[in-house]
Amino acid sequence: MEGAAEYSGKTVDDAVAQAAAALGVPRDDLAYDVISPGNRGVFGIGAEDARIRAWRRQPESAQQYGESPGAVEIVEDEEIWDEDEEETPVLQTPQQREALAEEARQVTNDLLDAMNIEADVTVRSDEQPVVVAISGDNLGVLIGRRGDNLSALQFMVNLILSRNRRQWPRIVIDVENYRARREESLRTLADRVAYRVRRNGRPFTLEAMPAGDRRIIHLALRDSGDVETYSIGEGPARRVVIAPRRSH
Repeated sequence: MEGAAEYSGKTVDDAVAQAAAALGVPRDDLAYDVISPGNRGVFGIGAEDARIRAWRRQPESAQQYGESPGAVEIVEDEEIWDEDEEETPVLQTPQQREALAEEARQVTNDLLDAMNIEADVTVRSDEQPVVVAISGDNLGVLIGRRGDNLSALQFMVNLILSRNRRQWPRIVIDVENYRARREESLRTLADRVAYRVRRNGRPFTLEAMPAGDRRIIHLALRDSGDVETYSIGEGPARRVVIAPRRSH
């Protein structure tokens, strides 16, 4: 961490850009720790800038893979299946699955009514996980930037349904087939970045994304023979790195 200094910005991305410009290096050659992911506040009140500590990457291959002192431990298979996820409950009978699906549909509908949002709420699948679909006009606000609002709505539905259950119910909420389109987009991104990594032989760090999106990247490249994926960072600043596969 020789030459490390603190940088700030409205988001972690902004802070990283500031650091790269100040150090005069490409983003790929920058290493950093997130001190604070920042806070957008409520209507701008209480907002705080994101802060990072950044330095130039050392040329040693170990540091390229996040193995320098203080770096985040590489998480591979554990993150693919378990990261930020509660265990999916086992519903033994069709009646149990149907009851959970209908309750999830009703809770979702009630939340939309409370937000004065008109939409149709249906059960797309009562298998595991249960998928509740929302359709209607002008529902972009429910999705938000990179699905942030959709993730928050899904969390609220699961939280409400978990009150009288031992386990997290694992309900998936989708709006106008957003999740399928997002998954296709992420898989395309994974393939494109993997091609770049193969070509130049250097790791590439993706932007921060939620656990579900990171999982799609991991799975898209899991069977690749020449590249590997792992995550660095903490909380909302956690990112996927796509790198040349190391020999063991």
